[in-house]
Amino acid sequence: MSLYINPVLSSHDYGIFRVGGAGLANCMFVAARAAIVSRKLGAVMLRPTWERIGVGQWIRRERDKRLYSGLFKGYDVVEGLRKIWLSHMQRHIHEEDAYTAESGIVDIMGLGSYFQDLFEDSALVRQYFKDNILPQAIANVPTGEHNVVAIHVRLGDFPAQYRTDLDWYVKVVELVAAKNTLSHQQKIWLFSDGSDEELKPLLNIPNVRRVYFGNALADIIAISRCRMLVGSDSTFSGWGAFLGNIPSVFAHVHYGRILGDDSRVLVSEDFTQISSWVSSNLIK
Repeated sequence: MSLYINPVLSSHDYGIFRVGGAGLANCMFVAARAAIVSRKLGAVMLRPTWERIGVGQWIRRERDKRLYSGLFKGYDVVEGLRKIWLSHMQRHIHEEDAYTAESGIVDIMGLGSYFQDLFEDSALVRQYFKDNILPQAIANVPTGEHNVVAIHVRLGDFPAQYRTDLDWYVKVVELVAAKNTLSHQQKIWLFSDGSDEELKPLLNIPNVRRVYFGNALADIIAISRCRMLVGSDSTFSGWGAFLGNIPSVFAHVHYGRILGDDSRVLVSEDFTQISSWVSSNLIK
């Protein structure tokens, strides 16, 4: 008898594509937990159906249409059809019962406890994504940049209660520049789904340059390769910090701890505290 691990990214999953469901960053939690369960049980992990059809991003005229095609390995029509067949033929098992099951299909779904579920297996999770990301999906991401601070500002359809005031970003970026003895060389990359007009106070700061490397996954990987992150209260920021294990500062985070080492993450609106933390964590 066989045990399969099925990462469920949408209630409308047709094997080859899904309709609706969460965005990339939130789906990565499901795939990560599925990879952990699969490895621990020696079970077969079915490929997540990353490919997505939605309408909101088109209505809002967003640059990234969030289709998520061409990002991960394993896209195959036959594999997609096999996933549908297994889903109909196998007994479905809840995630919490996975470790006592002998056969069937274990459905992994939802956000769980976010990054806290991944701390013990962080190396496995990072390796899973490293092994499954298509090289061409991140081909535009520079590999030789070592003096870059990332800023991620989430706007777009992000709920107002989770947004960080732009003035906070401006003050933190100014602190970063002041503490860095190589400020004249410091590159600051701005990642955002907002408009240039909305982001004008940040774009007016010397050395801040807006960047986009072709898709959401490429931007997450780009953030993970930076020396520091000034992040938003978005799991998109969280994944950039987690995959790169980079020092990160946030005004607030609603989804809990991001890294196992708390000293590498600061959540604060106290600029005196932020200034001290930046001094300790920004490589001179």
